[in-house]
Amino acid sequence: MNRALLSLLVCTLGLLWLAILRIEGVPASLAWLRPSVIVVTAATGLLWAWDNMLWRTRPFSLLRKRLDLNGTWKAVLRPEESKRIAAYWVVWQTASRLMARLYTSESYSSTVVATLNMEDDGAATVSSVYRNEPRLRVREESDMHYGGLILRTADALATKLEGQYWTDRGTKGEMTAERISRDHARSFAEARAIEERTPSK
Repeated sequence: MNRALLSLLVCTLGLLWLAILRIEGVPASLAWLRPSVIVVTAATGLLWAWDNMLWRTRPFSLLRKRLDLNGTWKAVLRPEESKRIAAYWVVWQTASRLMARLYTSESYSSTVVATLNMEDDGAATVSSVYRNEPRLRVREESDMHYGGLILRTADALATKLEGQYWTDRGTKGEMTAERISRDHARSFAEARAIEERTPSK
């Protein structure tokens, strides 16, 4: 909920409150609405804190079971049985939104829409539609395209994901990913640098 919508809601409820007081014959004035500014500011701050930080920290995280996928993941794409493509999957996540980018040496993909679904047993599934933009030097062999991706948790700690992808060009394949850092890389080179300075497990 953004600040404008929250302000509208508080003001509407405040005016309704004044109307009820007038109907009941209780003296009321617009001065009664002045605290609404403080209410809106405080509520906006609390909503921002919940959406960006509190949802993933204890004890608040116990109120809503939702995996925190934030960070840089080392990924492997398998479009064919004998082919492997090194990639990095980077996730930005809040309590209400999830956005990811996939970097390879020849292209990057960004989510158009993505959802995280939690199962009763604690497992999770990420479903997304993405847009892939190849680098200029490979545009003749690979045009910009759209695709879908489904990843599921592959271990109890949710540090590994596996699944499949497909594109509107008729191609498809499998993908695995393992988180290497909580930092967010913004390019293939930066992701590789993060991997190089991350201690081996």
